[in-house]
Amino acid sequence: MAFPNVVLSTLRPDLVGSLEQYDLDGARQGFIATRVATPIDVALKSDVVSIWAIDQLIKNANVIRSPGTPYARIDAKFGTFTYSCKDNGVEEAIDDGQAMQYANYFDAELMATKRVRDTVLREMEKRVAALIFNSGTWTGAAYAVAAGAQSAPAAATAWSVFATADPKGDVLWARKKIFANCGLVANTVIMSWATAENLRNCLRIIDLVKYWGGDDPKMVTNRALAMALGVEQVLISGQSKNAANEGQAMSLSNIWADNMVHVCFVDPSNDHTRPCVARTMHYTADGSTIGSTIEGYRQESVRGNVVRARMDTDEIVVMKDAGFLITGV
Repeated sequence: MAFPNVVLSTLRPDLVGSLEQYDLDGARQGFIATRVATPIDVALKSDVVSIWAIDQLIKNANVIRSPGTPYARIDAKFGTFTYSCKDNGVEEAIDDGQAMQYANYFDAELMATKRVRDTVLREMEKRVAALIFNSGTWTGAAYAVAAGAQSAPAAATAWSVFATADPKGDVLWARKKIFANCGLVANTVIMSWATAENLRNCLRIIDLVKYWGGDDPKMVTNRALAMALGVEQVLISGQSKNAANEGQAMSLSNIWADNMVHVCFVDPSNDHTRPCVARTMHYTADGSTIGSTIEGYRQESVRGNVVRARMDTDEIVVMKDAGFLITGV
């Protein structure tokens, strides 16, 4: 018997609701892309967007008005950046027979939804990590330095050398460079989970936590790390990627490299005119949502339901001057 070849996809709010706990788990596991490159919803799939130029925010003006004369007038010039959103998505089919076979053990449709959503988020994480941990973008003395080599390049010290590493000094150097480059005070340090664990064991960090009171140096929290480094937040990725193709032996590594740390200014608002290191431009007119839109449809050719996760975004560096790369950590 013939079956229809017209497939109509529908939103699956039932599966989205079931993923609320999964979202919390994902945050704990360390998906940080949308916290590094804060999303901005846009109505056009591609466009040229305005941003305040730093020199326009701090321009000089004669503000003293003499009687009978008008006030001095200033004008504002914007810088620009361009974006082009891509439809990032993946599907998985759930065979009716397999769904019934395993129904007593787990919800096959929900598990498939978790997998497709995780895939979309993980690919986004990889794109943002490649964007931010980029020694080609941030290169030269104004934008990068080896750990421990702020004033003596031959004396570089990785953060895994717990006794002598100076993470606070490295981050302070980076923050000063960012301030000199663009006048912004860096508020964020980005690193991998392995780098964060090394940081927690550096003696200089432990001493800072030990003597300011209120935190246990035996359990250095993310909040304590941020305080020790002099920033508002430390963003730590806990996600891995598999370098092997399907069918090959698994080859895992951290999505955010273990040998780099990025110090930067992150703007949590959705105001595209505000300067910051990076943004996620999110095209919403086609129904996309940050975190993935979940849809589903019936496909009789495989006798099963198909679930899809999709998200329409472009992740871009907005202001190179708002970031600084510390290598060799």
